[in-house]
Amino acid sequence: MDGIASQELLAVGTANLASAVTGTPAVYHTLGVTALGYRVGVRNRLVPVIVAVACLAAAGIGGPILALLPMPVVGGLLIFLGLGFITDWFVDRRRQMTGPEVLLMAAIVFAVATLGFLVAVGLGMLASVIIFAIRYAGIDPVRHHGSGMEMRSTVDRPRRAEEILVGSADRILVVQLHGFLFFGTAKMAVEGVADLLSRRGPLEVLVVDLERVSGADATGVSAILKLGALAQRQGAEFILSSVPVSLQAELAAGMVPGARVAADLDHALEIAEEIVIGDATDPDSCTLDEVFGPDVWDQIRPYLERFKIGAGDVVIRAGEITSGVLMVEEGRLITEIETDRGYRRVRSSGPGAIVGEMSSYRAGGRSARVAAVEPSVLLSLDDEAFAAIEAADPALAIRLHRVLAAVMAERITQGNAAVASLLR
Repeated sequence: MDGIASQELLAVGTANLASAVTGTPAVYHTLGVTALGYRVGVRNRLVPVIVAVACLAAAGIGGPILALLPMPVVGGLLIFLGLGFITDWFVDRRRQMTGPEVLLMAAIVFAVATLGFLVAVGLGMLASVIIFAIRYAGIDPVRHHGSGMEMRSTVDRPRRAEEILVGSADRILVVQLHGFLFFGTAKMAVEGVADLLSRRGPLEVLVVDLERVSGADATGVSAILKLGALAQRQGAEFILSSVPVSLQAELAAGMVPGARVAADLDHALEIAEEIVIGDATDPDSCTLDEVFGPDVWDQIRPYLERFKIGAGDVVIRAGEITSGVLMVEEGRLITEIETDRGYRRVRSSGPGAIVGEMSSYRAGGRSARVAAVEPSVLLSLDDEAFAAIEAADPALAIRLHRVLAAVMAERITQGNAAVASLLR
């Protein structure tokens, strides 16, 4: 279909260029002749050819030939064509149109008859815009909301920090907005968030994600800033994430004091969790012997290979056929997947974290890229080491597999909670 349209446009453009030397007016596509032929039952490409010949004859012979055409026939064709369009829009498609649309069509027809075609077109466009604005204003701009339990960052945290987050999950409120925020939806967004705040207990952090917001007018920007003021009145920190480039300058100029901006929702959740955890625990305080238990850790250490990497070094690449488990002793790794917007973080792993454990239980290449964000010290347990442990001490191998299975189960549980929150 696109190819046919391109050919037709090329043909019209070529014809206009060729006829320009003779002073011929520009030509363009019109559906009138085609519609008339279709209405009277003619399904042939000769229709435009005959029309072109008639136009040439009229240009050559002049007005006398037009006087030979019976006016009742010409008028009848016009009435037939007009009644056909009215039947299409007011009868055949009536069930596909809403009441306001039917009234709009009738008003346009009346305006054409009384005010003229151009005025009717202008009024029709204005009425269509008003109807669209009213309907769009009925769409809830709050796409999703959840607590800190349902929506977690991808940061691996020590057990003590996890316990704090579980017990204080309701102190984080995440609100995801969507669509274009304008005067019709801005008030609904503010009232919706205010209602959520009124139904919750003490709040420490309000996160507002704008990733799916396509834009905002002055009223929409004001509404986003009011959300920051609402958080401030609740005594909570305010974090904006995924701010569209077109809104960054306006929002930065009116942001409440102390508000923060994060690159995406995951980093915003990371900041929110750190606020809730506070000084209760060091985010990098976990050690591998706490994860495995002193007995298991002391026994598997001889099988591990210790090595250092620098910031930015990639240790695992998506799709490569490798296996084995990495353990973070010092530093931090991020696991990323490639999207249409570039690489996106799906896991941040600090000291005591285990990375790449899935490769030990599934065939195929690696599912993500893993790189260091700072100088790090890692320990590697490859397939040969696994096999050696299973041969030398089967009981130790079982305990090791249980630890790895527990890590995967915890991550699946967090993923299920996030999915359940989105499906509400």
